[in-house]
Amino acid sequence: RSSLLYQQKEVTCEFFVLFNGTKRIADFNPDGEDNGQYATPDGMPSWYTLNIRTEYRLSKGFTLQAGLENLLDRNYRYFASGFSAPGRTIFVTIRQNF
Repeated sequence: RSSLLYQQKEVTCEFFVLFNGTKRIADFNPDGEDNGQYATPDGMPSWYTLNIRTEYRLSKGFTLQAGLENLLDRNYRYFASGFSAPGRTIFVTIRQNF
């Protein structure tokens, strides 16, 4: 994960990249959880996603967060997972800390 972060008083903005490198078939655990049935003949391909988030502190203990994950709508799968990750995701969150 690599990110750029900007903060100004109550506002925080973040742009970040998530990256997973290639995993070769030779590196798979034959008795483990690598789910080789989802691999290509060369293994699991690398992938990356571009993401952006912003957060605004509404008051003491309350924050509003919004973001867009997987901006390019890439199809990818975490290693050892039987499910593809979700496509582009938009979210809005209100959080209270106490």
